[in-house]
Amino acid sequence: MPASTTIQIRRGTAAAWTTANSILAAGEMGFETDTKQFKFGDGTTTWTALAYFVGAVASVAGRTGTVVLTSADVGLSNVNNTSDASKPISTATSTALAGKEPSITAGTTGQYWRGDKTWVTLDKTAVGLANVDNTSDASKPLSTAATTALAAKEPTITAGTTAQWWRGDKTWSSVFDGGTP
Repeated sequence: MPASTTIQIRRGTAAAWTTANSILAAGEMGFETDTKQFKFGDGTTTWTALAYFVGAVASVAGRTGTVVLTSADVGLSNVNNTSDASKPISTATSTALAGKEPSITAGTTGQYWRGDKTWVTLDKTAVGLANVDNTSDASKPLSTAATTALAAKEPTITAGTTAQWWRGDKTWSSVFDGGTP
C-alpha cells in the first residue's frame, strides 16, 4: 500500500482563536471549527486583526459565470447613473418652484422693494412727507394760519412799575395820578 501523508491545519473554535490571538506564519492557515471560516497569516498580524478568507462566489442573483448586475438586480430599478446636476426636477419640485418669486435684480442702498415689485427711491414722498423740507424751525416762514393768529394779538407791552396798572385804553395809569382804577 502506498504511503499516505496527512496535512493538518491549525484549528480551534472562534472563541479559542480570539482568546489566544495568535500570529500565524506567512501563508499558514487557521480554521475555526465552529464557524467553518478560515484566515491566512502574514507572519506579523494577530488573529483578531486578520480578515477572514472570502472564496469565489458560485452565483449572484441566481446567475452563474461572469455576472453583470443591473440596478434592478439589487432592488433599485428606478435608479440610473445620472449625476445629480443632470437630473430633471420632480413634478413636486417644479410645482413648488412655480409658486416662488423669480430672482430680484439688485437696487441701490437708497431704494426699497415696493409691493408692486419695483425698486423705488426712499425719500420724503415715499414715506408720505412730500411737503416737508429740511429747514430748521428757526428758519421756517410763518404759515398763513400763524400770521392771522399773531395779527390778533397785542404787541409787546412796555413794563410799568408796581404802582401802575394797565388801563383799557392801553396805557399805564398810576394810583396817584387821579385816574380811575
